[in-house]
Amino acid sequence: ADIGAAIQAVNQSQAYKFISKPWNDQDLVAVLKDAFARYNLEAENLRLQNQIREAAIKLKQANESLEQRVEARTRDILE
Repeated sequence: ADIGAAIQAVNQSQAYKFISKPWNDQDLVAVLKDAFARYNLEAENLRLQNQIREAAIKLKQANESLEQRVEARTRDILE
C-alpha cells in the first residue's frame, strides 16, 4: 500500500498520528509524549464535564426546593 492511502486511513479513523518506519527515536518519544498529554487532557475534560453535569443537577434540585419554599411562604403570608 502507498503511504498516502495509509495516512488517509489513519486520519479517517481519528488515530492520533501516523509514524512510518524507520522512525527517529526522538521523534517517536515526542509523539508518544504528545499522545499521553492529549489523552490526559481528554480525560480531564471528561472529568470536568461530569463534574459540571452533577453540579447542574444539584443546582436544579436546589432551585426547585427554593421555589417550593417560596410558594409555601407566599401562601402562608396570603392566608
